[in-house]
Amino acid sequence: MDVLNFPDQLSIVTVKASRPLIRPDGRYAIELATTELGSIAFEVDEQALFALR
Repeated sequence: MDVLNFPDQLSIVTVKASRPLIRPDGRYAIELATTELGSIAFEVDEQALFALR
């Protein structure tokens, strides 16, 4: 499915790797390396980041 053409529909992706990120402004994110979409990142709060670790 082309996610950009159907943004309101759910997509299933295969996650190959993940890593925590800290943005230059101090905010946190999780980067996911996927087979279908390449790298995607989601901003998360500090508590969520440490819970996911």
